[in-house]
Amino acid sequence: MTRAISATLALLIAAGLGAVMAEGTHVMNKEPRFPQLTMGQLTDAQKPLAEEIMKVSSVGLGGPYNPLLRSPVLGQRMFDLLHYLRWETSVPLKLNEFAILIIGRQWRSQRAKKLLGEQQVVDLTTVAGTYISIATLLAMSEESVPPGRELPFKLGEP
Repeated sequence: MTRAISATLALLIAAGLGAVMAEGTHVMNKEPRFPQLTMGQLTDAQKPLAEEIMKVSSVGLGGPYNPLLRSPVLGQRMFDLLHYLRWETSVPLKLNEFAILIIGRQWRSQRAKKLLGEQQVVDLTTVAGTYISIATLLAMSEESVPPGRELPFKLGEP
């Protein structure tokens, strides 16, 4: 039980950091940044993923799938990863659900589509999120540089 409490506290801290990083970026738009795709609008590259999504999604092609379909190769890989993270991790299901709800509530995303285009903003956002995950894994496990190598970031530097 202590492990679950520690994990929950770590998650709350991470969610709080996410809220701080995203603060000031949330503005309600009347028009969606990525118009909702329908099956009839999909390219041949998007259709296989969309068909898989429709088998399991309670929101159809909505939610994260709408932007991920803009980058179908990434979308397929994220679909597979999301399946693992949602249903197959070693974390108890209720704690996993709690983590999903906290993070979903805290993070807010705006901007960039006009500058980069749909696929690039989806790819760039996923790159950033993935490497945030890698950085937290490295920090959690107290990994460091190989012996004899200099730290790339000095202690105390921002």
